[in-house]
Amino acid sequence: MSKKVRVRDLEVQIAQLNWKQKRVEKQIRGILNESSSMRERDTLLQLSTDRKRPRAQRIAGIIEDEMSRPLMVNESIMRKMQGEDRRSQTSTVKVFFGNCFC
Repeated sequence: MSKKVRVRDLEVQIAQLNWKQKRVEKQIRGILNESSSMRERDTLLQLSTDRKRPRAQRIAGIIEDEMSRPLMVNESIMRKMQGEDRRSQTSTVKVFFGNCFC
């Protein structure tokens, strides 16, 4: 193999290695940028969660307090709810047994 061919082969190899190095560096930069973005999103999410926690706890306390109290309804609402309950039970029985005369 002549010296010129050998030099040319080495130049081609160097060019390929340079190209691969640039490609790898670009991938690394992309991964670092993505990692940085993910850290930033995690930080923002954590801050958002920390700000919402007291409100969520307050709402949970209100719900728990309301659920511990008896529901006060007048007689007409009670009759309406009982009628809906009966219709619901009747339709449930029809779904399970259909028109079966068992």
